[in-house]
Amino acid sequence: MSASKLKHPCLNGKEKIMNCKKQRTDILLYAEDLLDENDRRDVELHMEACRDCREFMVYVKKSLLAAEREKNIEPNPFLATRIMNALEAKQHKGSTIRRWVPGFAFAILFVAAVIGGINLGKLYSRTILSNKNELQEEVSYIDDIEQEQIENFFMTSNETGNE
Repeated sequence: MSASKLKHPCLNGKEKIMNCKKQRTDILLYAEDLLDENDRRDVELHMEACRDCREFMVYVKKSLLAAEREKNIEPNPFLATRIMNALEAKQHKGSTIRRWVPGFAFAILFVAAVIGGINLGKLYSRTILSNKNELQEEVSYIDDIEQEQIENFFMTSNETGNE
């Protein structure tokens, strides 16, 4: 190894780690051309002596190129239209079900009410049939045709009152 490489701080144990950490932050700025001339020269000198930092510089440049390519990707012009159509289809599907639920619930309640009414009618008719004899007697009291006329009632009450 040459004498200049031995003097480089990157090759001296603990100092190497510390200097590489600082240089790596400077390498990021170097790759984006954000360093002044003195710092730029220090980074270049360091990369000449340090293989790890050179590899890091290659990695950083590849990453920046990939990021730049990602920025320039053309969006699909039909993407928004496809998304909107999918959302509308989902809304129509949900609204169709929501539209049918109230009508279906009303139909079920209506059928239940009709069945309940029929059952109540059957129950009431059974009660009437079982009490048919009692009803005939009650009906005879209410039936106006079989009762005496009111005039006869008054005449008999007058006759009984005169005596």
